[in-house]
Amino acid sequence: MDTESTHRQEALSSRNVTKTNSDVTLPKRHEEMQYLDLVQEILANGEHRPDRTGTGTYSIFAPPSLKFSLNNNGQPILPLLTTKRVFLKAVVAELLWFVEGNTSSTALSEAGVKIWDGNGSREFLDSVGLSHREVGDLGPVYGFQWRHFGAEYVDAKTDYTGKGVDQLAEVIQKLRNNPYDRRIILSAWNPADLKKMALPPCHMFAQFYVSYPRSERNEAQQNGGKKQGHLHCQLYQRSCDMGLGVPFNIASYALLTHMIAHVCELVPGSLTHVMGDAHVYCDHVDALKVQLEREPRPFPTLEIAREKGGSIDGWKVEDLIVKDYNPHKTIAMKIQRRCQLRDKYKAEMSVDDACPSSTVVSTVPSRTAAFASTTLIAVSVAAIDMVFIIGGAVIGRVAALWMISEMMKEKPIMHRIVQNELEADAFIREILANPGLTIELMGHVFINGKCVKRYNRFFNLSTTFGVPIPPYKIEKLLTGGAHGE
Repeated sequence: MDTESTHRQEALSSRNVTKTNSDVTLPKRHEEMQYLDLVQEILANGEHRPDRTGTGTYSIFAPPSLKFSLNNNGQPILPLLTTKRVFLKAVVAELLWFVEGNTSSTALSEAGVKIWDGNGSREFLDSVGLSHREVGDLGPVYGFQWRHFGAEYVDAKTDYTGKGVDQLAEVIQKLRNNPYDRRIILSAWNPADLKKMALPPCHMFAQFYVSYPRSERNEAQQNGGKKQGHLHCQLYQRSCDMGLGVPFNIASYALLTHMIAHVCELVPGSLTHVMGDAHVYCDHVDALKVQLEREPRPFPTLEIAREKGGSIDGWKVEDLIVKDYNPHKTIAMKIQRRCQLRDKYKAEMSVDDACPSSTVVSTVPSRTAAFASTTLIAVSVAAIDMVFIIGGAVIGRVAALWMISEMMKEKPIMHRIVQNELEADAFIREILANPGLTIELMGHVFINGKCVKRYNRFFNLSTTFGVPIPPYKIEKLLTGGAHGE
C-alpha cells in the first residue's frame, strides 16, 4: 500500500472515536465508514479487470458485508449515505415501480426518473437482441420476478394478474403467520428469463428474518405484553458498482425492509449487504477520492404516513417521508452502459486483450490532421464496405485493417506509453489543457493495438481485434451521434 493510502487508512481509523472519563478510547464509528473503508480497500488493492461496459474496473470479490441499523431506540433510520447526495427521488420511485411489478422504463421517465432510459432505448434493446420490444420495455426484470416469478413474459403492457408466483406477497404472508420460517426469500434471479431481460439483476435476492431480542422478550413477559419482532434483511448482490449503484441499493433495500416491517407490524431491525464482485469503475476513481475525504453526517430518519398493517400495494411517494437528510454536495459520476461494439465481438477477445497492463495513447495535434482524419474515416468506410461485399467477412476484416493502418502512417501522431487507463486519462487532460489543441485534437486509447476508449469529441479509427467498426457506428461518430455506452 502506498504512503497516501496508508495515511488515508490512518485517518479513516481515527474517525468517530470517543473518550470516556477514564481516558480509555472507545471506537464509535459511523456506519457509513463501512462503505468508505470498502471503497478505500478497492482503490488500494483491487484487481484491474475488464467489464461488459468496456470501461474497466478495480475489483475485489466477497468483501466483508456491510450492516446498517434501521432504527435508533425505536426511531426509524434510513441509511442514506451522507458523504455525497444520493438521488432519493429515484430510489423511492424505482422501489415502488418494482413493488407494482412494472417493467417499462417509460413510467419512471415520465416521473422525471431517467435511470432506466438508457437500457430501454431503441439502440440498446437492438444491441442485446431485443429489437422486437417497444422502447422502454425492459423485459421480465426485478418487479416482474418479485410479483410474477415463473409467468411467461409477453411484454410490458400485458396484464399478469394471478400469473406466476407473487414472491413479495408470500414474504409478507410468512412474516405474519410463520416468522420463524427459514425460507422467507425474495429472488430476482431467474435463469430461464435472463436472456429476455434488458439487464440481468445485480441485486439478486434478499432473505428476511424476524428476531425477538432477549431483553425485550423478558420485559414483555414480565409485563404480560406481546413480544415485538424485529425485521432484518440480508441482501446478496452479485455485481456492485461502489460509486453509483451501492449507495442506491443500500437505500432501496432499507426502504423495502421498512415498508415490509410496517405492513407486518414489526420493528425495522437491520440491513446486511453481502457482495460478490465489488468494483470501482476506472472513471469513478477521482470522484470517489473526493468522497473519501468527507466526514459522514447523521443518517436521516424515516416517517411512514400510512396506518400500520394493510397492503404492500398502492404505496405512493408521499407515504415515505425522509427527514433531516443533510448530505455533502453531489459528486457527478458517469452511469456505465454496455459497450455495444465490444460486446458484439467479445467472443473474439481474450481477457488480456480487454484489460492489459500497458496502454498507448495517440493524438493528432493539428487542424490539418483532424481534417485528414475525417477524410480517412470516409475512405475507410468505403473500403470496408467494398471489401466486405467482394471478399466476404474474413478477408474483408484483414484487408480493411491493412488499409486503415497504411493510411494512418501518413498522419502526424504523438505517442506516450502509459501503464493503465488512469495514466491515459491524465495524459488526455494534459493535452486538453492546451487551448490550441482542444477542438482540433483527435485521440484514442489503444490497448494491445485495440482502441478501447474515446474522449469527448475524438474520433475512433481503430478496431476491436480484427473486427472493423461498422460503417453506421463511424457515421454516428462523424455526425456527433451517440457513442456505444
